[in-house]
Amino acid sequence: MSGADYKFGIKVAPAIFNRLIRRILTKYKIYFACNYFDDIIVYSSSELEHWKHLKTIFEICEKENIKLKLSKCVFAQTKISFLGYEIEQGKVSPNNANIETIKKLQPPTNVKELQRFLGSVNVYSKFIPQYAKLRYPLNQLLKKDVKFNWTNECQDAFDKLKETLTTKPVLNLYNPDVTCHVFVDESQKSVGAVLKQPDASDVLHPIAYHSRTLRDYEKNYAITELECLAIVDALDKFYYYLHSQKFVNHTDHAALVWLKNVKNFRGRLFRWSFKLSMFDYEIKYQKGYANIETDMLSRHPVFHHLQHAVHLLDINEIKTQQKNDNLCGPEYHEVKDVIVIKKRNLYKIVVPFSLRLKLLNQAHEQFGHPGVQKLLNLITPQYYWPNITSDITEFVKHCSVCQLSKKRKQKRFGLLQQVPPTSTPFECISVDTVGGFNYYNSTKKFLHIVIYHATRHVWAFPSKNENSETYINILKQIFQIQVPVKLLTDRNAAFTSSRFKKFLRNYNVKHLLTTAHHPQTNGKVERVNQSLVTRLKCKVNSTSTKVPWTKLLESVTNKYNLTPHSITKYPPAYLLLGTLPYDSLLVKIVIMNLLTKLVNWLYKEQ
Repeated sequence: MSGADYKFGIKVAPAIFNRLIRRILTKYKIYFACNYFDDIIVYSSSELEHWKHLKTIFEICEKENIKLKLSKCVFAQTKISFLGYEIEQGKVSPNNANIETIKKLQPPTNVKELQRFLGSVNVYSKFIPQYAKLRYPLNQLLKKDVKFNWTNECQDAFDKLKETLTTKPVLNLYNPDVTCHVFVDESQKSVGAVLKQPDASDVLHPIAYHSRTLRDYEKNYAITELECLAIVDALDKFYYYLHSQKFVNHTDHAALVWLKNVKNFRGRLFRWSFKLSMFDYEIKYQKGYANIETDMLSRHPVFHHLQHAVHLLDINEIKTQQKNDNLCGPEYHEVKDVIVIKKRNLYKIVVPFSLRLKLLNQAHEQFGHPGVQKLLNLITPQYYWPNITSDITEFVKHCSVCQLSKKRKQKRFGLLQQVPPTSTPFECISVDTVGGFNYYNSTKKFLHIVIYHATRHVWAFPSKNENSETYINILKQIFQIQVPVKLLTDRNAAFTSSRFKKFLRNYNVKHLLTTAHHPQTNGKVERVNQSLVTRLKCKVNSTSTKVPWTKLLESVTNKYNLTPHSITKYPPAYLLLGTLPYDSLLVKIVIMNLLTKLVNWLYKEQ
């Protein structure tokens, strides 16, 4: 067997080859190409730029001894078919061949055939407004103890679904540089939303649809509460499009125009208002007759929702894959069509085999490439599958980014010694600096780290120097949150200067110094230094573009504070703020926005 080739029939061969190509593209910091197994897609803004990009790819293939078969290559295409979709000039639509196959399907004669049909159509559900309404009669035939009876209503739903797909619905691709517009509306049955972006002519085009049925208790809400619920629900679903930019929220309920500025809400509206305060948005009133599209979505009970297909698990996808997975059987429970298992009085989603690698990739990448134990703490409270611990261990062990970025464990010199444990969050903090950063075009070479001992919560600040003035400015920002009782530092000249000592006296802070040439005294911050630097390296090495390390620091620090600590077993953000930082890996992390705004404010003050 040749070591340069992989053979057909080996189960892991496609995954290994896919990882190899991804490693090569990452190694050369390629930002204009992506791969899926043996397919490499090169995308460019102009024809001249495209030829330059192709030349770069060819040179890389030559260096890495990768052979290309000319008959399987196409160049300079304005339209491609990829993974069941047709992509053309910023738009995406279903693949023609797949649509023709669906169009030729005959009405199903049993439940299995119906499940196969709905599985085929569900792939393109994100393109179909009112998707759940259209398939509702067919869903009734999938219920337990219901006799399969193909009625005229079922035939109409079957024909309507095929007809809708035949018209080739089109969604625009999301553009992070263009302002988003969210249109929401509500009815007594459901809430609906449409995410749009303008084109070059300022004409709005849909990016994603979302709607869902109201729960029984939600149907008792007042009209203002329902409209607020529609906004909150839309921002939850479109979080990954909206959390980092300002957007415009259109509503046909005039009372909500002043929602953003009201300060005396109580109860439910107060909680929703707090959620909305985490986003940067503008509310615009739009009369109901002009808001036809979302009215249409909200007037019917619809269960379909759209999420980013590359980075998130879709609940409908979980349901579909669970039905086809042999591991999901009668020994598990079914709650709202989702198969779960009860472990220690907690219900956990049973992840089918086909989605496990996707979930591991998402959690590992999203939370900064944590180790085995921390990844277990993130996933196991909500998800389950047999041998999950060993699978996570093997996954982390073979992560290419971790192998490239994390240091080998050296022989231990002895345990890091710490100051006595603290009992309150703001009793003692430590400050330390890591120098020598030179990642990509950044003039800031120092990373200053502040950690609260009791909670392990961390703040990180990039800087050009490490003098006393820099440390004073950093601590002033931290002290605006709350002044600690004690400060622990090393014996750097900046910390022992008269100016720094005077600064601490003014705030009545007791200054503790570590033993000279003995960093173990400040063990907590030394361990955090290692962890943050490692995560930062992983982030830099997994980013295809040359981004300054200072641009990635905020995200890395946030993810650290959102990851359960190995000692406390809780995320530092939760211990500091008293709020769980996440309710599911598949939905938005509420606390992340609060931390992001806090860090941004600290940077501005600096």
